[in-house]
Amino acid sequence: MTPIASFRTQPVPLSQVRLLEGSIFKTRQDVHTEYLLSIEPDRMLAPFRLQSGLSLKAERYGGWESRDISGHSLGHYLSALSFLFAATGLEQVRQRANYVVDELALCQEANGDGYVLPVDKQAFKDLRKGIIKATPFGLNGVWVPFYTQHKVFAGLRDAFVAAKWLEDRGCNALEQAALARFMGDGGFERHLRRAAQTLRARRTAMLNGLAKHAAGVVEVVDSNAGMHLTAWLDGMSHADCERLIEHARERGLGLYAIAPYCLKPPPRPGLVLGYAGLPPQDIEAAMKLFGKCLEEIGAAP
Repeated sequence: MTPIASFRTQPVPLSQVRLLEGSIFKTRQDVHTEYLLSIEPDRMLAPFRLQSGLSLKAERYGGWESRDISGHSLGHYLSALSFLFAATGLEQVRQRANYVVDELALCQEANGDGYVLPVDKQAFKDLRKGIIKATPFGLNGVWVPFYTQHKVFAGLRDAFVAAKWLEDRGCNALEQAALARFMGDGGFERHLRRAAQTLRARRTAMLNGLAKHAAGVVEVVDSNAGMHLTAWLDGMSHADCERLIEHARERGLGLYAIAPYCLKPPPRPGLVLGYAGLPPQDIEAAMKLFGKCLEEIGAAP
């Protein structure tokens, strides 16, 4: 027998789940939050500042953090903060994660080459030269350097994902920054001038075309603003307007009645004619076809 349908379970994003007060799960989450915020980030960052030549803000933690495997715990810590922020949205947690990332950026800047690990660079320099001194848990005199690299990068990745989730809740900051620069250097003003010139040329082409091919039938309400013209159909009924629209559609010309855009039924039939999306030569051809459609339904003067 073959299965009718297959089903694969998928995890629910932490940002879409909120634990309720009073549940044992919320209580445990609160305990974890209290613990993570009790950790002193400057002590976790001490090995990074030491490697990059910056002065220490606090003494490093003991245990593994006092040995050359230090740094991986900061990666775990940053991942935990990122997950906790996604699960709670707590501003204090976000600020703590931001602080860690900002401090790592300072260490990276101090290194001057993009390096952002507490591991002695010499281990990787030797590796590039083909020097490999391996032990069960070490490489070139350093205890599991790639393990530390993995955990630090994983923490940065998780922080980025959490930041993107926060970014997606509002306007895109990158797009806003690009628009601000576009406006600041005068690009937006130049764009508006070019757009106004383009629209003016297209509106003129439509007015000239209506005057040439639909004079006596169409009363145009001109406007210097917008991207449409209102064209009232003199001597025609609403039924005639619908017949004109249908006939023009068969000839490949799109016409649109004004009635759907009115709060109340208009006293006479009319059309909304847009010109923004067509170059002047296409507008001239369309107005010529519009005049032929009027003739073909017997509406020409």
